[in-house]
Amino acid sequence: MTRGFIALILILHWSQGTEGGDDVIQKPVILWEPKNGSASLSCKHNKDISYRQMYWYRQRPGETMRLIVFTVAGNDPEFGDVDKNKFEPQKSDAESGSLKVKDLDPAACLGKTVLQMPEDLLKKQDESAVITCTHNIQSYDRILWYKQSQDSLGLKLMGNLYYNNPNEEPEFKGKIKLEGEAQTNGNLTINSLRLNDSAVYFCAAYYTVLRITSV
Repeated sequence: MTRGFIALILILHWSQGTEGGDDVIQKPVILWEPKNGSASLSCKHNKDISYRQMYWYRQRPGETMRLIVFTVAGNDPEFGDVDKNKFEPQKSDAESGSLKVKDLDPAACLGKTVLQMPEDLLKKQDESAVITCTHNIQSYDRILWYKQSQDSLGLKLMGNLYYNNPNEEPEFKGKIKLEGEAQTNGNLTINSLRLNDSAVYFCAAYYTVLRITSV
């Protein structure tokens, strides 16, 4: 009897604020598990306790990142457009958390709701590059853009598009331009290309979390 195995690579994003990189440690980096089994991943960071929010993302083959769940210690998890019964997040403190993925199924990797084009792009120095992200997820109103440099395993948030309002991170102001209607599509333009702009770029569709406090 042949047993199918699944490689599981999930991406973690912490937010205070928002920051990524080597200050966040996720284990294991790659995990092989049998079909119909389960997989558990743990994460921790070495920042202060003000970094208390955790976002878990999934990237299927041929697609960009998609939100699984958003967690804050002491609060109920808020899931993205996924099957809530398939994921079991845990977050008891600000510095660490975990995610369990149940009933692993390779067939679940076939759906496509977020697309990023082009897959590869070759440009000359001083030129500009445009990357397009589209999605068909109802109620998602924000598109986030990330950069993964060649010398780093971490992802760096470049900015986000909320409806048609761009919000670039300070490091990328003047370098990039965000345009589009985030409910369906968004463009990332990288200006005045340099060698250090050679990287892998990701987009992720997301929804805005509104919290109302009664006094």
